Amino acid sequence: MVILIAAHPWFSIIVMAGFISAMLSTIDGLLLAGAQAATWDIFRKSTVDKLLANREPQAAAVAVGDAGTARPAEYSVDELQRGDQQVLDETRWWIVGLALVGGGITLAVTRFFNVSIFDLVYIVVVAQMILFPVILCVLFSDGKKQFGTASVASGLLVGIASVVLYLALHKQDLLPGAPIVALVLSSVFSIIGSLTKKKNAVGAVAQ
Repeated sequence: MVILIAAHPWFSIIVMAGFISAMLSTIDGLLLAGAQAATWDIFRKSTVDKLLANREPQAAAVAVGDAGTARPAEYSVDELQRGDQQVLDETRWWIVGLALVGGGITLAVTRFFNVSIFDLVYIVVVAQMILFPVILCVLFSDGKKQFGTASVASGLLVGIASVVLYLALHKQDLLPGAPIVALVLSSVFSIIGSLTKKKNAVGAVAQ
C-alpha cells in the first residue's frame, strides 16, 4: 500500500477520502443513536410510545376494537403531529449537544492528558462490539423478549473503564483487549437475560 501510494500520489486522495467517509459515517451513526436513545428512551418516552401506538394513519382517526367495532381515537391528528415535531426537534438538539460535548472531551483529553486520539478509537470499538450480542438475541427472539439494558450498560462501562485504565497505566499494548472484555461481559448479560425470561415464561405456562 505504501509503495503504491508513493508511486501514484493521486491514489492517496482516494485512500484519504475512504478514511474520512468511514469516520464521518461512524460519527454520525453514533450521534444519531445517542440522540435517539436520549429522546426515545429517557426524556420523551411517553410521547414516543404514543406516536408508535398511533403510527398508522387510520389509527389516528379510528381505532378498531377486538370485536371489530370502531371507537374514537385517543389522540387527535394535530396532537400526534405536534408530538412528532417535538420529538424530532429535541433529537436534533441532542445531536448538536452530544457533538459539542464529545468534541470538547476529546480535545481536553488529547491536549491536557497527552492521549493519542487514535487510542480513543477503542472506545468507539467498544460501543460497537457490545451491540452484537443484543442484536443477535433480538433477531432470534420471538419479539416479546427485551434485551439490552444490563448488557449494553455493563459492557459499555467496563469497556470504557478498561480503556481509561490502560491509558492511565501507559499500557497501550493492552488496549485491543478492552473491546473483547466488553463483548464477553455484554454476551454474558444477554444470555442471562434470555435464560431468565425463558424460565419465567415456562413457569407462567406451568401455572
